[in-house]
Amino acid sequence: MPVSSPALKRWGLGAGRVILGILLLYWLTRSGSIEWSALRGLYERWALTLTALAVLVLDFIVTSWRLCRLFAARGLRLTLADSTRFNLVSNLFNLFLPTGGGDVARIYYAVADAPGHRTTITAILFFDRVIGLVAMLLCPLLLLPGATGLIRESAVLRSIVVLGAGAAIAVMALGVVMTSRRLRTTIPGSWLLARMPMRAHVESALETLRAFRARRYLLEAIGISIIAHLLSGFVVVIMLVATGGPIAVQPVVFLSLVGFIANSIPLTPGGIGVGEAAFDSLFRLAGIEGGAPAMIAWRLLLLSLAPAGLWVFLRRRRVSMLTMTT
Repeated sequence: MPVSSPALKRWGLGAGRVILGILLLYWLTRSGSIEWSALRGLYERWALTLTALAVLVLDFIVTSWRLCRLFAARGLRLTLADSTRFNLVSNLFNLFLPTGGGDVARIYYAVADAPGHRTTITAILFFDRVIGLVAMLLCPLLLLPGATGLIRESAVLRSIVVLGAGAAIAVMALGVVMTSRRLRTTIPGSWLLARMPMRAHVESALETLRAFRARRYLLEAIGISIIAHLLSGFVVVIMLVATGGPIAVQPVVFLSLVGFIANSIPLTPGGIGVGEAAFDSLFRLAGIEGGAPAMIAWRLLLLSLAPAGLWVFLRRRRVSMLTMTT
């Protein structure tokens, strides 16, 4: 059967992104930014590696708790154990199918045992991702007072922080517009909604998202997300030391949070190569070597959790998600 032109374009784009990631890693290796021998430190300093893994697991649990709280906002109960299973499976698919594979897997697992709430659950999972993104964009601002020297010296760093904050504000403003009943009942809003495909599902999803405008749940979700991102920054600190870098907690956490923003840009699968280049450049601003190996070590830690995600995926345990309110 002949392959359609759109399919060929998708495969071509995917192959191009993979090649770009490989070329970036090759360039970083040739330039001396990546010394693969530094990764031996993960074995030689195994106590640090295990500590970093424990912090990463805690990061997973905190992120999972955020999803539990978002489900509670809609009167649904999701146990912390099942939410953690979702994230482990999502991590597995993000590693091996990085173009949205993790989100698809989470949606599949969540709706399989709750067919009556598919639209609501899908909207919650979408909002969970949005909250995580907004918090990631805002996190560098929290550590800005301790990084004024770096900000003053680097126009690139200033641009990333400002653009990240602007993007976060834009996303939040869009959320307010989308979930406002008053705006949706105006003539332009009604006209647009009437012409949307699957209008009933769209309206249901918007009502679900509207529940999160309650200050309690929104602030709680953002606060949990900030804690999770800070934990990710501490993982990088430990990985930097394990691979032979210096102990520099505050600047490394700040620069890691900025680097994660660059890593989320979908130029390559999972940001491979892009994240390493960003971490190398950002860390050098603070006179710190080893940014790229620390990023690779962080990816290897995520990879070490893949067997747990595979076990959950193969076991396919029914989740404990029950409707609490109608």
